[in-house]
Amino acid sequence: MKYKFFTLFLAVCMVLCACAAQPQAVSELPEASPAAEAVERTEGVLISKKTLECLDLNISVMSRKLQLYNVAENADGSCTVYMTPEEQEAIISALRTALEDEMNALVKDKIWPFLKRVEISEDGQSAHLYTKAGEYDSVRDKTCADAIYLPTLLYVAFAQPDMAEDFAMQFTVIDETDRMLDYFRYPKKEVQPSEAPEAGSIDAAE
Repeated sequence: MKYKFFTLFLAVCMVLCACAAQPQAVSELPEASPAAEAVERTEGVLISKKTLECLDLNISVMSRKLQLYNVAENADGSCTVYMTPEEQEAIISALRTALEDEMNALVKDKIWPFLKRVEISEDGQSAHLYTKAGEYDSVRDKTCADAIYLPTLLYVAFAQPDMAEDFAMQFTVIDETDRMLDYFRYPKKEVQPSEAPEAGSIDAAE
C-alpha cells in the first residue's frame, strides 16, 4: 500500500514556485543592473526515470501546470531541476520537515497499529520503528516499509541525488525495552541473472 505523502509534494511545489518566481521579482526592480536581472542556475539535481516511476511522480507535468521554468525534461525520461545552492537547501529543509510530519501522521492514523514512533536518519538510509513487545508481527507488519520508503526516497532525491537510483533503507524494529525485534532491508536487492545460484547448489537448496 502506498501511503499518500501529499505534504511532501506540496513542499516541493511551494519551494519550486518560489525559486521560479525569484528572477521575475528581481527583474521588476526599477534600477536593477543587467547582472542582477536573473538568478544564475547552472547546477541542477537530476532525478532519474526509475526514481520518478517508483514515486509515481511526474515532476515535468507538475512544473508545466505551475509554470515553472527551472525544470527540464530529458530524453531518457529523467528530469533536471535547476536551482541555486540556497534554493536546494530550502527544498531539502522543507522536505525534511514534511517527511517528519508524514511519519507522525503514519503513527497517528494507526494504519499499522504496532507503530508507536518512527525515526529516520538524517541521510534517509535507516529507519527505527518503535513498538511494544507482542504487537509486532514480522510477516504482517513489514508492509509498512513501503509507506516509509517512498516519502524518504523523494527527500533523498533532492538531498543526495547520487544515492536515489538504487536507494534502499535498513529498518530496525525496537520494543519499549530497546530490544531489537527485527532488522531488514527494503526494498530487497534484486538478484541479477548472473548472480542467481545454479540449480543443485547449496544456495539454491536454501
